[in-house]
Amino acid sequence: MKTSERIMKPISIIGMGLSPEDLTAGHLRQIEQADILIGGKRFLDFFKDHPGAKKEITGKIKDIIEYIRHWMEEKTIVVLASGDPLFFGIGSLLAESLGSENVLIYPNISSVSAAFSRIKEPWHDAHVISMHGRRCEGALFRALVEKDKIALFTDPVRNPAWLAKYLLERKMTDFRLCVLEQLGTPSERVNWYDPEKAADMQFADPNLVILKRVPSDSEQSSRERKLCLGMSEKSYEHEQGLITKAEVRAVTLSKLCLRSEHILWDLGAGSGSVSIEAALFIK
Repeated sequence: MKTSERIMKPISIIGMGLSPEDLTAGHLRQIEQADILIGGKRFLDFFKDHPGAKKEITGKIKDIIEYIRHWMEEKTIVVLASGDPLFFGIGSLLAESLGSENVLIYPNISSVSAAFSRIKEPWHDAHVISMHGRRCEGALFRALVEKDKIALFTDPVRNPAWLAKYLLERKMTDFRLCVLEQLGTPSERVNWYDPEKAADMQFADPNLVILKRVPSDSEQSSRERKLCLGMSEKSYEHEQGLITKAEVRAVTLSKLCLRSEHILWDLGAGSGSVSIEAALFIK
């Protein structure tokens, strides 16, 4: 019988929240009944006295999936996931790899919701990006241009200092950074920084960053930050009227029928007005 046709015991993927204190009685009961616990070292260390086998999640996720497939017919398996398993977590990968019918997912508080609770602000309007093990500079740049409130999952390379330098290099200094270090632990720290200060600092892992745009004193500058076709020539720095006129820009870009996957070369860009407005279409 093929692996996909075997009758398997559903595995339980339990969100740990920030710490075991966020686990319900039902979560703990399932953990107690498990034959195998799978999770990161930090989570497994919380259950050192558990009699079952333990399998640590390292960088080789494919090995973990094969390990689960090997044992899930005969063993009760519980995967301990950080935060909420389906929010930039391992839950979606396991559901896709093992089949959604073979997993049971138990959500918990996410680190993002916990972070916003620490600073006592709503997060329904926040844009969330995971930089953890990913090269997402394009998505980050678009968010910095378009959004006023951004939450970022970091990693040891793309850390808060890296992010602060990224902002400074692009002169995006109208943001403040809230760095939340080791959330849910006795070493938790929550502090706000300007990019200039954060760029020279070291931060404890794991951490999460919230970026908030500093409100402008001028409503006009806020309006000019919103990009549109055929913007006023006053919106751009230029000399002696050397700028593509607003009407020409609007018609030219509409005729090009630009799509997000296109690449535009603006030769002799001058003020950059054409390429800047082309960014409305090309991501």
